Amino acid sequence: MKNYRTKYGLELIFFLIIMFGFIIWDIAEWGIVVILAAVSLFIGFILSGIRYSVSPDNLTVHTSHFSRTEIPVSAIRKIRETNNPLSSPAGSLDRLEIFYNKFDSIIISPVRTEEFLKELLASNPNIEIIRKPKRNIFSKLAL
Repeated sequence: MKNYRTKYGLELIFFLIIMFGFIIWDIAEWGIVVILAAVSLFIGFILSGIRYSVSPDNLTVHTSHFSRTEIPVSAIRKIRETNNPLSSPAGSLDRLEIFYNKFDSIIISPVRTEEFLKELLASNPNIEIIRKPKRNIFSKLAL
């Protein structure tokens, strides 16, 4: 069984810092600061529990320290690269949406994405991988 932790995207970390920073700067009351510190610690605790385990039979998504979702690798139909900001067990906006069973999906963001995909494909070579088109800013400038 291989374990993968979640990526931590700077975009989410900066968002939290800016959001809490403005609130603390504007209000500057100790009660509010303590509550925001507690909320920040709780968010950090939740994010630290996100990880993914791949075995030949199952993909296990540990959504926190308290819960997990097991997905049979044989039930995975396709995996799509995405930046979808929906709430999910992912610490980054560089994500993979995994479609399994008939109508189910889950969005995750494992580190070492290519290794993660190869691990799943080794157990189920029928998984369709849909990549995001690579953007090149210079292609828009070309005549």
